Amino acid sequence: MGGKQLATAATILVLLHTGHPFAQSSVSNKYPAPRCEQPKFEALPQTEDAKAPDQARANFYAYELRQYNREVEAYSVCMRKYIAKANRDAQRVQTQASKDVKQITDNANASIAVIRAQIRRATSNMKKIANTAAK
Repeated sequence: MGGKQLATAATILVLLHTGHPFAQSSVSNKYPAPRCEQPKFEALPQTEDAKAPDQARANFYAYELRQYNREVEAYSVCMRKYIAKANRDAQRVQTQASKDVKQITDNANASIAVIRAQIRRATSNMKKIANTAAK
C-alpha cells in the first residue's frame, strides 16, 4: 500500500473510529429563508374614485405612499439583519470546519505515524527471522 493510500485509509479509520459527523454524512444543507415581508403598494379605492375631490385623492395617495415607504424600510432593515446573521453563521460554520479539518489531519497523521512504526517493526522482525532461517 502506497503512502497516499495509507494516509487515506488511516483518515477513514480515524473518522469512523471517532464517529465524526463528516464520516456519517449527516451534515445539513438547509438554511432558513428570510422571513421578511415584502412591501406591497396597494391603491386605496378612494384614490381611484373619480367622484372624490382631487385633494382627497391626493391625500389618500400620499398616505399610501408613506405606508409603502414604511414597509420598504421595514423590509430593508429585516433583510440587512438576515444577511448579517447569515454571514455570521457562514463564518461560524467555516471556522468550525477548519478546526475539524485540522483535528482530522492531526489524528490521521498520528495514526499514520503509529502504522508506519508498526510496519518498520514488522519489517525488522521479518528480516531478523529471514536472516536466522538462512543460517
